[in-house]
Amino acid sequence: PGQVGGPFETQALREIGGPAARSVSQVLQRPEPELLKEAVACLAAHGEAGDLAAIVPLVGHAEWAVRAQAVAALAERRVVSALPAILRRIDVEQDLFVRAEMLRALERLEG
Repeated sequence: PGQVGGPFETQALREIGGPAARSVSQVLQRPEPELLKEAVACLAAHGEAGDLAAIVPLVGHAEWAVRAQAVAALAERRVVSALPAILRRIDVEQDLFVRAEMLRALERLEG
């Protein structure tokens, strides 16, 4: 295997839409942060409501940028079922940017 998460792979994820977006959920099991962020963006833009549940576990991902993108995507698409995961994570979140993103998400999801 070559370099994973390179520009061609991430561009392809951005362009996937409709029913094919569900196959992107499999990418969420990969370890590469850049690839995860692109998969989250793809699902946020093109995924159906049921597809978005696959993003929720990323609220606790080790990489701050993945956490921030996941929380933003869940708030943007109004995935209210993500509230418990966000509330659990906000108590231990150390990154100030991600914490602020979580607070914005909570306002949006609870409002």
